[in-house]
Amino acid sequence: MCPDFFQATLPPPKNMPHHSAIHLSTIVLLWCFQFISSSPRHIVGRFILSTCHKVPGTTIVQSYIHLPENDKFAWCKRLHQLSPPELYKYFECEDDIDGSTNHPYKILTTPPLLAVFNANIFNTPTEFPFQGNERVGEMSFEIQTKQLNNNRIKQDTPQYVDRYLWSDGAVGEWQASQCNEVGDHQATVNFLVQGTGYHRTLVTNIQIQQQQLQKGIANYITAQQCNVAIAYTMEAGQYMDLDELREAQPYSLVTATSGSWSIDVEKPAEQSTRHMVVLQTTTCPATDRNKGEEEKINYTFRTPVHFRYQRASLDFTTLPSCILPPQIFMQCQDSCGSDTTVKWQHVGNVMVEQAGGETKASPSVAVCSNVPVGNANQGTFVSYVTALSTFAGAGAIFYSMRK
Repeated sequence: MCPDFFQATLPPPKNMPHHSAIHLSTIVLLWCFQFISSSPRHIVGRFILSTCHKVPGTTIVQSYIHLPENDKFAWCKRLHQLSPPELYKYFECEDDIDGSTNHPYKILTTPPLLAVFNANIFNTPTEFPFQGNERVGEMSFEIQTKQLNNNRIKQDTPQYVDRYLWSDGAVGEWQASQCNEVGDHQATVNFLVQGTGYHRTLVTNIQIQQQQLQKGIANYITAQQCNVAIAYTMEAGQYMDLDELREAQPYSLVTATSGSWSIDVEKPAEQSTRHMVVLQTTTCPATDRNKGEEEKINYTFRTPVHFRYQRASLDFTTLPSCILPPQIFMQCQDSCGSDTTVKWQHVGNVMVEQAGGETKASPSVAVCSNVPVGNANQGTFVSYVTALSTFAGAGAIFYSMRK
């Protein structure tokens, strides 16, 4: 990183006193050290606690962790650095797997609670959560606000609280903001799952409007056209079929991408991991204006969603599978799609409506669906029937070959 002319200072020039050469070398070394130490640091982790929604008493927890290729423990250590201590129990990264080492973290190649994806999931620069093509782990879940330290989030005031971890190891202070101070725009999300069985439809309606209309920018959304995108972190028990969504693109006007590893649609829930799917409009949605309101973007995504087979149960015929609200992004420019290098902006203030769900006993930001599961009490019967059917089929094939 030091300049090439540094090499020339090592052997003292013939016409220069030896001590002068030493002084020059010292100056160049100090300059190099200052250059290295002053190289720009970047964000490698973020932890977010948000009550910016219309479901009182609940908090959406999100984290974004940069995952270095050569350090299997880094994601866990960074979560411990960023997370409030009362939330450690929500991610499994304590204790060594076999007890053979003194390392305090598990070795998890694919963390079960993290949706692993590339930061550049939009194939264009994005300001959130990271830039470039780094591997990123996203973890999100819902908790009751009362489980948090009251000094961090006030119970009676919707807040957005976050902190950063920098590449030099420094951890920022918790920063609390009122919801109307988070970004330039506010999004309202109402989503639900329609249908029954394992194959259903996820309907997501989003409305985006400016946070504070100031002089000179009141027609911002009208003057510019905006693509919008939603990013769902799918749990292990559910998935979106990217091939299915790509085939429907000419009709849905929505493109689907994922920075995750390949999504195996055949695996049961217990063998699957979380993944992220981004749904992005291919044409800019029109803005609308209701009487007495400002301009806003209103768009509805209708997406097939599939639920995986879960382990058979002794006590239940159905088990819940819950979907958390998506993250919202927007890309605004003078004309729709005119410049593919325009950055995607993350909308931090997302107001989640209580859309309802089949298993909702209490208010929640998630939408839960009852998914059929097998009856473990019938395991022996099913095994005998399967074996009998197999032998019968083999016998039928053998008999037909003899004829």
